[in-house]
Amino acid sequence: MKWAARCKPPFSDRDALKKVEQSYQKYSPGEKPTDEKPSKQKRTPVTKRVSEVEREEVIWRWKNKLPKKKLTIVEGDPGVGKSQLTLAIAAPITRGLPIFGDEEKSDPATVLILSAEDGIADTIRPRLEGMGADLSKVIALTAMVDETGTERAVTLADLDILEEAITANKPELVIVDPIIAFTADADTHKANEVRGILAPLAALAERQGCAVIAVRHLNKGNGRAIYRGQGTIDFLAACRSCFLVGENPDDPTEKVLVHTKSNLGPKTPSLTFSIEDGRFTWGKETTITADEILAPPANNDEKSQIDEAVEFLMKALANGPVTSKQIFKDARGSGISERTLWRAKSKIKAKASKEGFQTEWHWSLADTKSAKPAPNPAKSPGDMADVAAFDEDIENKKEKTSVYPKSAKSADGVRNMADIANQDSDEVLI
Repeated sequence: MKWAARCKPPFSDRDALKKVEQSYQKYSPGEKPTDEKPSKQKRTPVTKRVSEVEREEVIWRWKNKLPKKKLTIVEGDPGVGKSQLTLAIAAPITRGLPIFGDEEKSDPATVLILSAEDGIADTIRPRLEGMGADLSKVIALTAMVDETGTERAVTLADLDILEEAITANKPELVIVDPIIAFTADADTHKANEVRGILAPLAALAERQGCAVIAVRHLNKGNGRAIYRGQGTIDFLAACRSCFLVGENPDDPTEKVLVHTKSNLGPKTPSLTFSIEDGRFTWGKETTITADEILAPPANNDEKSQIDEAVEFLMKALANGPVTSKQIFKDARGSGISERTLWRAKSKIKAKASKEGFQTEWHWSLADTKSAKPAPNPAKSPGDMADVAAFDEDIENKKEKTSVYPKSAKSADGVRNMADIANQDSDEVLI
C-alpha cells in the first residue's frame, strides 16, 4: 500500500487496512459511497405555552436560604470558614434533621462533595465526625476514568460524569468547593464562558432535584460586596441564592453569614457562627451587613469617630424608635458620615424594623421597650405597589426584616451536631 506511506504521518500497512475497513463499515451492503454532502436540518424554534406548564412551588432545604433544584453560592476570603459552613449544612441533611433555625425534619439523605482543597481523611472526615454527620451518606467524587482508561481530575466540563454520580447516589445536596477549581479551561472573567459552565450545572440540578452549593473566593478589590467575588459577576447572576462569609468586625472570634442575594424568597437575617479548636457552633441573628464585613479595618482616627457616632446614636435612640431618615439627617448635622454611622449601629447592635404597614424604617436600641409608632391604616396588606416599594426600600437602605423562625433567635438548645448525635431526634434543634 504505497499510498499509506505518503500520508502525514505515514500509516503502517496494518493501520491502512484498519482505515479501509472502517470506511467500508459506514455503508450498508450494496450501498455505494457518494460525494453528496448530507443535507442540513432546518433550524427551528422550541417554544412552550406557559398555560400548559404545570406550576411548581419552590422547595427549600433550608428555609428561604437553600432552594432545591437551584444553584447557591457561598463566597468569602480564604480561611473564614466557608468549607466548614457547607459541612455544617450537610451534616443535618445526612441525619434528616433540620438545618439551624428550621423546625421540620426530613428523611436522611446523601450529600455529594467535590473538593479540590481539603483532604478527605485529615480534614473533611474529622469535621463531619465532629458535627455528628452520618458518614455513610457522604460521597466524595474524587476523580474519573476517561476513554483511554486513565484516571484524571473531574471538572464541570465532565457533566456526564457528575450526572452519573448523582443518578447513582441520589444526593439531596451537591457541594462544589471551590467552583473556580472545577471550571476546566474556561476563562472565569468572561461572561459567555462562565455561563457555558454554570447553565448546564443549573440544568443538572433542576433535572436531578438536588440543591447545589458552589464555594467561591473573593478578589482583592475593595468595591461593593456584589462585585467582590472571584471572576465575572455572572457567577452571582447565575445563582438563585448567595451568601457572604466574613469576620464579625466587632468580634474577631465570630464569623458572619450574610444573605446577599435571593431571587426566590426574602433575604434572611445575618447569622453568626464560631469555629474554636475545629468545632463549629452556630450563633445568633445579627444586623451586620456585607459592606460592613468587607470594610477596611478602622484606624485610630476612625475608631474615635465611631465612638463619637455611638454616643450620638445612644442619645438619639434613648427615648424610643426614630426614623432612619431622621437619624441620617441629624448625623450629617453633627458631622458624622454615613459609613461611620453604619459602623456605630452595628457596634451597639441597634435594630432596624418596620411595624405593621409603616412606610419608613425605624431604628431602635436592642433593649428599647418604648411604645412603637402606630401603623399607617391607609395601607392595605394586599396592595402590590406597597410590596414593591417595600422590596425597593430594602435594597436601597440595605435593611432587612426579621422573617427568620423564632427558634433561630434562641440562645438555648443544641447548636452542634456532635451534641445531639446520640439524642432522640424529637429533642433536636439545629
